[in-house]
Amino acid sequence: MNPSGIESSTPALSGTGHVRIRTSGSTDESAWSYLCGDEWAGWDAAAADTACRQAGFPAGGVPLSTWWEGDLPPVLLGRIQCAGSEQSLTDCSVHAVPGVIEAWQLAAPSSTSAGVCTMLAGVSCRSGPAATAPVALRVAAAPPPSGAELLLASNATVVVRLEAAVGNGPYGAVCQDDGFDAAGAAVACRLLGYPAGGTTYAEGAPSAGSTIDELASVGAPVDAQGSFLGTVTWLRCNGSEATVQECSGWRFDSPSETVPCRAAAWVACNVS
Repeated sequence: MNPSGIESSTPALSGTGHVRIRTSGSTDESAWSYLCGDEWAGWDAAAADTACRQAGFPAGGVPLSTWWEGDLPPVLLGRIQCAGSEQSLTDCSVHAVPGVIEAWQLAAPSSTSAGVCTMLAGVSCRSGPAATAPVALRVAAAPPPSGAELLLASNATVVVRLEAAVGNGPYGAVCQDDGFDAAGAAVACRLLGYPAGGTTYAEGAPSAGSTIDELASVGAPVDAQGSFLGTVTWLRCNGSEATVQECSGWRFDSPSETVPCRAAAWVACNVS
């Protein structure tokens, strides 16, 4: 069931705190319901991204679950399910959880939530200049076959290891870590000039290698273990975005802030 007519509240200045919802149009402060942060309640990265986006933080955020001393305030007892690309928690769905709750309930009192919900849901939204700065993509020069045209499943494609520059920062790797999928690949390929989109390329090297010669040949920032240093990671898109900054994810505009990628993001862009 979709919780239509719901507005949410997260701290507008810091972007970190508990998430509350209430019926749109209500001005009654007592009408707010907190969200349950227990594992069964579905509070995850996708839901946090949606909550942050609704609160004005387009780069999304990280889910938090916090203990509450004493009786809980009114909570939404139900499992919230978001894809992570929604603009509002209104677009997510809420379900009962057999064996936990038989019907979802808004503003459930502590007498009802006791023993069922033990933590409250919160977020830490990604903020700062890098979170809203434009992101430029390019084709990495190495390692092979980045930039090469390959025939994959009878389709002509160009295989690319993605690199990104955030704002005026340097180019670094786009990490495949935690969320980069076919939807993100489609967005990346369109931005690289391939309107037919594309998909992820699983055969690309996850790291730069281990030998001195291999590390020297990639011509890109790497750490001592050969991991590419990323300027964009945790990238989550729904596939329809016109720019990378419309997707959620961590973005870094300074060389001192880049992070080692567990695996580099590779795509296979459709030539036609």
